[in-house]
Amino acid sequence: MAWQHRPALDGLRTVAVYLVLCFHAKLVWADGGFIGVDLFFVLSGFLVASILLEERYTTGTIRLAAFFGRRIRRLLPAALVVVVATAAVFLLVAPVVRRLAWVGDAQASLLYVANWRFLQSTGDYFGADVNTSPYLHFWSLSVEEQFYVGFPFVLLGLVALKKRWRPALVTGVGLLFLASVGAQLWWAQANPDHAYYGTDSRIYQPLAGVLAAIAWRHLAGRRRALRHAGWPMLAGLLLVSTSLVDVSVSVRGLLATLFGVGLVLSVMTRTSPSLDRFLSLRPISYLGRISYGTYLWHWPVLLLVLAGVDVDPWVVALLTAAVATGLAALSYELLEHPVRRSALLGRFSAPTVLVGLTCSVLTAYAVLPGVLKSDTRPALASAPAAAAPALTGTAVGKTTNGRVGEIAKPGDPVPHIDWEAISSSRGFDTSYCTLIDTTSCIAHTGTSGLKVMLVGDSHARVMAPLMLKLAKEKNFTLAYSMVAACPWQEGVISRYAAPDEQSGCTAARSALYGGLLQKMDIDLVVLTEMPRSADSWEHGLISTTGSTAGVDQLNLDTITSSLQTIKRDGAKALAIDSWIVRYDGVNPLECLSGARTVGDCAVTAPPPPLTDDFVHTLDVRSPSVFTTNINDIVCPTYPVCQAVLDGIPVWRDDKHYSTEVLLDHYDEIRDRLVSTGLFG
Repeated sequence: MAWQHRPALDGLRTVAVYLVLCFHAKLVWADGGFIGVDLFFVLSGFLVASILLEERYTTGTIRLAAFFGRRIRRLLPAALVVVVATAAVFLLVAPVVRRLAWVGDAQASLLYVANWRFLQSTGDYFGADVNTSPYLHFWSLSVEEQFYVGFPFVLLGLVALKKRWRPALVTGVGLLFLASVGAQLWWAQANPDHAYYGTDSRIYQPLAGVLAAIAWRHLAGRRRALRHAGWPMLAGLLLVSTSLVDVSVSVRGLLATLFGVGLVLSVMTRTSPSLDRFLSLRPISYLGRISYGTYLWHWPVLLLVLAGVDVDPWVVALLTAAVATGLAALSYELLEHPVRRSALLGRFSAPTVLVGLTCSVLTAYAVLPGVLKSDTRPALASAPAAAAPALTGTAVGKTTNGRVGEIAKPGDPVPHIDWEAISSSRGFDTSYCTLIDTTSCIAHTGTSGLKVMLVGDSHARVMAPLMLKLAKEKNFTLAYSMVAACPWQEGVISRYAAPDEQSGCTAARSALYGGLLQKMDIDLVVLTEMPRSADSWEHGLISTTGSTAGVDQLNLDTITSSLQTIKRDGAKALAIDSWIVRYDGVNPLECLSGARTVGDCAVTAPPPPLTDDFVHTLDVRSPSVFTTNINDIVCPTYPVCQAVLDGIPVWRDDKHYSTEVLLDHYDEIRDRLVSTGLFG
């Protein structure tokens, strides 16, 4: 059966793109609408395989340069425009600190590795929320492009093998399909983010389209098998896109793939004439032809709509659909269609590929960083969120150690700040020892005889440079047991820890409370972490021992047992009170980068969490437990704190002090720690 285009296939693209748009707009009925991407994947596999197989059967070869040239002309021009235009428009609405993370997102989008970029970001405790990136939707385009790059070579190999072994093509594609389905099911349990973003776990969907293309060529005399199946397949797909079907993301994707294959075959064999006529209607098929542009534009447009108006989801969906579709139509008529149909470019496929890739790389590395890193205040930004009451009085404050710190007045302009340096400053890397390896976590070996271990989560990593400076000054041995999202107590882990953080936390804490302190002859354990009480970090802890206690009871039990273990192993414990963090998700550094005055970003300190009370009580009861507090050093005007002290941002995000402000106030923090009498 010869390949021929069906307008109804464009109609299926229309269904796919607007399902995704409705899902992103958070329409209640479309909470499974992300399967529109699954339908796109099936369609891509079917179309590419059909075209390549037709060329192979009619000409005896596949011209790879021509194929890649067509892909470049079809995909790259519109993507380049959207990526650059998005960067330029978001200069007006997003502060530079928020935009810094988007540089890598935009570059990965143009290089078609965005899915791996966002997969890495979802597992990065310090990483920006990927859901706020205007380039997030490029992850699916990256999976498709990776398929386009690799599949023609696989097809050539299988077709060549088919000359010796007839089932080679079907068998080879089938095995790859099954391997990817296996990866999807395995990653769904091990790491759902990988199951969603990983090429290995999503490639089964375009491969299902390839199998559909192979099957379609043999269905000329078997149309009866699909008779009247089209409408039920469409109904099944739409049903799977709603909350009426309560299944996991992976199962939903598998069902969408099944219905997608059925729809494609029904359309191509025209066994459901009424469905074929419906999907081929001129408005519907036209929306499908421009669906690539609609998909490219819809996500940044949606973010802009959400930033500008507070309306019901259906209004958001309508506004987004209208603007994105309009931009897509302009892009199609003025850019995509002319480039795609250019006879000149069609004659020079290899140069077209080379020029396209060069433009993509140059834009990614020469244009985008300069735009997104531009230190300009967003002209259309709303007022900074949830600023604390303005401070009044003098422009200086005095810490309990007596140092006079220069506190900016609320009306003072934001000083010059190296936003990129501060936002990327995370202290030291993860480091911990085990019972087998007791040396790799040692940061400094001193001769005073005192051995100290810094234990905690990302707060410990931020404080580690200061502790290393203190260790060198006081000449004591310093070791680390610090993993992001890993509380210092035994038997709990952060609910938000990524899989690698969970495994690292388990290994670090099992060793710490399993005899490591005795084996390393540790004298003092310094404990610091982000507060995770029910009143400050709702549902932030889960038990690794099967305990069903509430968050506060879980904290009390594990803090008590952990401090008892430290005492049993012959060490003393110094717990640093919880830092002042924002629980509303507002990033003080981001606020500063978009504010006119420092007072716009003042922070009201929340009440101390119950975890501090637990440790204070144990401090009174036990001669081996000590506590201290450094909050008044970086916030001399507590409980209302300015976001800048001595010209340095106090916070690097909503959860962490900046390492720079801690080091700038090293003398005061050192004196506070030494005053405990624990450092000699």
